[in-house]
Amino acid sequence: MSKSEYYTAEGISAQHYEALLHGHSYPLYYAPWWLSTASRGKAVYVASFRADRCVAVLAAALSYGRLITPYFCQYSGILFLDEGLTLYEKQLITQAIHQQLPKHTYYQVNYPPSYTDWLGLHWLSYKQTTRYNYIWDITGITSREELLQSISPTLRKNLKASERAGFVYASNVSIREAIALLRLTASHKKYRSDFVLQEQLISQSIERGQGQLVGLRTPDTGQLAMVSFFVKHQRVAYLIGEGNDRALSGRYQLKALVLMHYILQEQGGIDLIDFEGSMLEPIAKIYQALGAYQQSYMTISKGSKYSLAGLRARLLRRKG
Repeated sequence: MSKSEYYTAEGISAQHYEALLHGHSYPLYYAPWWLSTASRGKAVYVASFRADRCVAVLAAALSYGRLITPYFCQYSGILFLDEGLTLYEKQLITQAIHQQLPKHTYYQVNYPPSYTDWLGLHWLSYKQTTRYNYIWDITGITSREELLQSISPTLRKNLKASERAGFVYASNVSIREAIALLRLTASHKKYRSDFVLQEQLISQSIERGQGQLVGLRTPDTGQLAMVSFFVKHQRVAYLIGEGNDRALSGRYQLKALVLMHYILQEQGGIDLIDFEGSMLEPIAKIYQALGAYQQSYMTISKGSKYSLAGLRARLLRRKG
């Protein structure tokens, strides 16, 4: 156990972590079921206490000697549970937690937007870079007309063009069809994704009544033109993944049309939409045109990503 002033820190079990979060508000990426699946059971948890009261938790994944934010989690890292902490107290808690991390050779964790000061980590020789995300407050949007008035004129024009093309909203897309389009999109855009894990997350979230696959179909053949994977958590809808038909997406702004239908469908059930992929300029421009607001979050790193110890661990696993 580590001690820093009045604060202690210790590694805890997944069950203890879940109990500590009970009754608190927290992002989807900290949800015990999501973390467990996204990390493939390799999630690690550290909690900080003052006396018997938990003031903060850290969640990450330990894989091949690397302590990282799990896949399909935009961020993890330290989440403060006590809102009355001073800046210096948060710095002390940060140091206490990081002195109790499990053994690792490399550290790269994205911290939540609520974590605004990394000075305590700077004192421990960690490095920091800034990333950006967009949040769309949809509480004032209760109709198509209100949505059209809230977005930029260019996006409004593009959305109306997609409507005139006759695309049909699908409120329930099959997992098989969704994964096929997600794979096709990844192939066209030349990026890699873990579709086995993504399918597990889709299946679990749908079973829990929190996930939904929605999309658009062509009016003539019913071909799936776009699919979006949303997960609802504490009145926030997280857009976890998207796929689209390359030819059709080049001609129409399908994203805005899907979002309009989804918002009207979920009216009263969600207050915010949390977007991922906002570091990409074309995507960021769309979110800005929607009227979403930008928020920053930090990537904290330390050590060598390609250490000999980590490479050795991978080789031993392959041989085993």
